[in-house]
Amino acid sequence: MCTLILYYKLLENYPIIVAANRDEQYSRKAHAPHVIHQHPRIYAGTDEQAGGTWLGVNEFGLLVGIVNRHSPQPQDPARRSRGLLCRDLLCQKDANAARDAMIAEGSTRPYNSFYFMWADAEHAYVAANEGDITIRELDPGRYLLTNSSLIDLSRLTPAGISDLLFDPAPGSLDALFATFQTVCQGHQEVERVVDAPNEHRGNRAICVHTSEQYGTVSSSLLAIGRKSSSSRYLHAEGPPCLTPYRDFSALFTG
Repeated sequence: MCTLILYYKLLENYPIIVAANRDEQYSRKAHAPHVIHQHPRIYAGTDEQAGGTWLGVNEFGLLVGIVNRHSPQPQDPARRSRGLLCRDLLCQKDANAARDAMIAEGSTRPYNSFYFMWADAEHAYVAANEGDITIRELDPGRYLLTNSSLIDLSRLTPAGISDLLFDPAPGSLDALFATFQTVCQGHQEVERVVDAPNEHRGNRAICVHTSEQYGTVSSSLLAIGRKSSSSRYLHAEGPPCLTPYRDFSALFTG
């Protein structure tokens, strides 16, 4: 399952901290994080096939991530790429502007099923698309977003990661990143908490090796600081259980 973990406003100097695993067909190639847009500057990986992205942050400190939502409804390959919508949101100045852009775009054309999560230092939102787009604002806290649901980790921690995703100690970004790496590398099945209409989905690990064609293809850890120069970006261009994380934080000061 694609996985996006958000710790929002829990560390004083880093209001947005994210861990994300991308699961995809191995044949669908992508570029590692780089500057993908200049005005505003956007830091993200890119999908070679459609030109979009699955996770990124811009020069204003707006972070946007997407996971494809499991759906019993047929998905239309002719519809616009959800990764291009992710790029569109990253061109916005703040989370509220991204919310407005999501509403406007959703009223203009249909997209295949998705979950989007985006945040800046003031506001955070999640959007779900299953024919209609619904948007919810998030309070400070710990969240786990998968292909099947958004989970508030202060209320429920799924079996398989319950001993790892706890509140961080003050000033402990390095320790939290180490924990996130352990979570992202995990092969233990995680109890799947699902939203309708995904009751049929089974459990799956966070680091996925399901077949010779599909699995976890990359992993990213991001901490967005109140000062852009203090932000951190680690990325493994491959399954994180086998691939070391490289430090791409220099993108924020380049």
